[in-house]
Amino acid sequence: MSQINFEDVLKVRPHANRIDKPDGGVIIEVVRGGDSLTRRLGIVDQNNIAVIVPGGVTGNHVHQVKYEMIYIYTGELTVYLQDVETGERYSQLVREGHLFDLPPRIAHALQNTGTGNCTLIEYANLRFRKDDGDVKRHKIIEDGRGP
Repeated sequence: MSQINFEDVLKVRPHANRIDKPDGGVIIEVVRGGDSLTRRLGIVDQNNIAVIVPGGVTGNHVHQVKYEMIYIYTGELTVYLQDVETGERYSQLVREGHLFDLPPRIAHALQNTGTGNCTLIEYANLRFRKDDGDVKRHKIIEDGRGP
């Protein structure tokens, strides 16, 4: 039996961070440095925005060192995790306005299971380098479907 509590690993949490301005504009504070970002990542060496189309999948890999923290700006997706040692799997639906973590050594895949595009903002302690050895392919989702 796995020692991993996947809910504790993923740490899905709502992020009450939206201010609707009188002119129709919006301010969204994605993270607070001292509150969570630097405590989890140490430094931020990569920040990107990704758009996943309905049914689209990203991930299907595991990092040895890289820690990712992801905020869902629009849409929803299902996060699939797998303990690479035991094979135990877990999935959870995560919706717009929520933040979650993808720590190292836990395989992960993200699938847009909503009806519209899912836009996410990622913060990571390491930038992507194609051949640095940190990321290893680990397919969790077969043919666009979850486990």
